[in-house]
Amino acid sequence: MKKIKIILSLLIFCVCLNVNNVFASTRVNTRSEGNYLVPADVIITESNKQAVLATPAIDASEKIYDFADLLTDSQEEVLFKHVKHFIDSTKIDYVIVTISKNNKASSMNYARDFYNYNDFSNDGIILLIDRDNKGIYMTTNGRAVELFPDSRMEPILKNVFNLTKEKKFYEACKSFTTSISEFVQIGVVSDGEELVKVGKDGSVAVSKNYHYLAIAGFALVGTIIIMGIIILSSKIKKKRSIVTKDCLNKETMRIINISEMNLGSRTYKSLIGSSSDKNDKPKQSNTGTKR
Repeated sequence: MKKIKIILSLLIFCVCLNVNNVFASTRVNTRSEGNYLVPADVIITESNKQAVLATPAIDASEKIYDFADLLTDSQEEVLFKHVKHFIDSTKIDYVIVTISKNNKASSMNYARDFYNYNDFSNDGIILLIDRDNKGIYMTTNGRAVELFPDSRMEPILKNVFNLTKEKKFYEACKSFTTSISEFVQIGVVSDGEELVKVGKDGSVAVSKNYHYLAIAGFALVGTIIIMGIIILSSKIKKKRSIVTKDCLNKETMRIINISEMNLGSRTYKSLIGSSSDKNDKPKQSNTGTKR
């Protein structure tokens, strides 16, 4: 009799252990106007009340929410370990959500509300696979924002989207996790734009956009030259008592020396040849320069 009780106790323990090891949860708590189940820093107003009530209330520790049932149990378990490792090593929260029905206006609204109205960290990333709208969405919060500008987000999402088109949802999530992990190790973008390539497995290759840097360099040099001309011109204008200009008049093949002794008074002196026109003047030249 004692042996039977021991066996039954072990079976119950194993069942409970298995229940606790759910890596992708679809359990949702019910929000109500009496209990909105939002983080303490979220203030309920008339403008956000309906959005809050329409957002699933979940256990924020589970991290993977496969509402669309796109992943197998074993895939969920492996992904959860990768997600947990990312969070522990970067101190940036990370959430994966899949849905088959979107009750929000857009994928962006769903992802934003899901993250903001559940108890996730201020620094975080959410990947939403929206099968209803046949799309994916990534949103960043806090410290993750500066790590993922458009130049990084776009190639990551393009790669993930291509995998979801092939219905390789596990590979898409794994690839995304690899990409964001490598970019966090690289750090924020510095010294100009990046040329980013993302492999199918999520591996990233980053190089500097030297074409962009060359353009920036030329622009800087051009600015310095223009500023120099402006400064020099202003100095010349200040010395209005004696200003001398030389130019070549191609029609008469003579060099004209213009000396402005006083404002409005000019003396012309022919050095080579002669001119019948006493009103010869040097031409003005205007130079214009054109994210």
